[in-house]
Amino acid sequence: MRLDPEHLARQLDGSIAPLYVVLGDELLLVMEAVDGIRAYVRGQGYTERTILTADQRFDWVNLFQWGRQSSLFSERRMLDLRIPSGKPGREGGVAIETFCRELPRDTVTVVTLPEIDKQGRASKWFKALEQAGQVIEVKPVGRDRLAHWIKQRL
Repeated sequence: MRLDPEHLARQLDGSIAPLYVVLGDELLLVMEAVDGIRAYVRGQGYTERTILTADQRFDWVNLFQWGRQSSLFSERRMLDLRIPSGKPGREGGVAIETFCRELPRDTVTVVTLPEIDKQGRASKWFKALEQAGQVIEVKPVGRDRLAHWIKQRL
């Protein structure tokens, strides 16, 4: 299911998905969407947060180890998985697919990605993310909407 980033707070009210995928190249708007999710789930008792950044040296085994370990301080936790390149590679793709099939209990996972091209959207790992959770696609503010957007923000 796709969520609209402009109305995210209203759409989140009442239910928490186990997985959110936030993608886009507008860093401020992506960060605001992730902050909105984080604030909402924190208010629902998900107090422990872990950030994993999947760069070229990332060992995807860490994702499974994190999912299997129990929380020391709270029952509910949040995983903030960041994939800055938007391309997890073969090993990462398999890891993401497996993770989506076996989402950890009492956990909300937020996956942050840059804008994904057509080939990336057709990949198995991205389809697994789409099927397992909510997708929030952050679009750039168009030139025709920029004045209204600035006015709204002020």
